[in-house]
Amino acid sequence: GGPAVRLRRVIDAGGVEPIIDCGDGTSGKDRLRVRINASDRLEMSWQTNGAAETTTQSVSTIAIDTEYLVYVGWNGIATELSIDNGTKVTGTRDTPAGSWGTAPLTLKAQ
Repeated sequence: GGPAVRLRRVIDAGGVEPIIDCGDGTSGKDRLRVRINASDRLEMSWQTNGAAETTTQSVSTIAIDTEYLVYVGWNGIATELSIDNGTKVTGTRDTPAGSWGTAPLTLKAQ
């Protein structure tokens, strides 16, 4: 499963622009981050059980003042993302720890 959201980027912050940040990724916990990276590409990162993050990145870029349908998903260790129902980019993550921990779900608009 995973979220699909409508996204309109209104400014280029010149660096990493967070969209979703959930969990804390420390021992026994998971963390999901969805963001626009410094190269203007959508990326989804997972951190599980204190291990290094694994990242899946889009091929296309996210332009300013354009509306997109952004989808990120996961099933077990398989991850995927797409922009405007385009080609899904797939990746893998570590086996989930099964807990988000006590960190709050944060949706950020930049």
